Amino acid sequence: MTTTAFPWLPVEILRIIIETAARDNRTAVILAIVCRTFNQWTTPILYNTIAITPSNIGNLYHACNGLKLSYTRNLFLNMAWEPTPRHVLEKMLQSCRNVSRLLLLAVHAPPFDAPMRPDQIIIINIELSTLNWQKSNIFEHATHIFVEHGFQIEIEHWRALKALTHVGMSGGGWYPIDVQCMALIHDLLTLPSIKILLVCCTTTRQLGDEGWVKLAKTSDKRLIVRPAFFDHIARFGAGRSIWDDVDKFRDWRTSVRVTGAKVE
Repeated sequence: MTTTAFPWLPVEILRIIIETAARDNRTAVILAIVCRTFNQWTTPILYNTIAITPSNIGNLYHACNGLKLSYTRNLFLNMAWEPTPRHVLEKMLQSCRNVSRLLLLAVHAPPFDAPMRPDQIIIINIELSTLNWQKSNIFEHATHIFVEHGFQIEIEHWRALKALTHVGMSGGGWYPIDVQCMALIHDLLTLPSIKILLVCCTTTRQLGDEGWVKLAKTSDKRLIVRPAFFDHIARFGAGRSIWDDVDKFRDWRTSVRVTGAKVE
């Protein structure tokens, strides 16, 4: 089958129709096997966002070639602490050169030497001692970074990220936002390149009355405090960024209330 089967439609219009239909993954898979032209149009959409997990890495490794992975813009890497053949993962990531958004979840040995240069990075449930900010390729051009337990990262490491403009972090679970965390917040706000410092907290046990007062008295408008959220994966898969709704919390000093149980 070729596009000549639709002689009444200009190719440009037909392509728009096919690419629109391909936004549904199941439809995209069907369209990709109709003909070579449809395959060329739908492949970039099919591989725009992919998730690499222990359960699918084998199939992806055999099904994907370097060209297909070069279309990937959003990469979710979830190794769930399970052992993965390192050479398989490294070979796949060598082809993911055009990733702009990267979500790392429970990766035991993060592939920080991969050739990708993402703009936005989310790091969840990773041993922070494995992070090598200065020597890692992937952080070099990152402008937006969110790190769970990010308060454990010293200011020297944050300062080394020259392209960084947006920083997000959370205490994670019941980890307290203590005096040391307050000091890091202050230090981060001394960096002129920082446009937004997003602090996510789960409960008053993380802040306490004194901690909340100190945060609220910070006059720097770049600091934004919001309740913690746990839908990173859903947001990522839907093409939404954790930074999309930051503006809704700019008046957090007056609109966010700390009750006896939780931040609302």
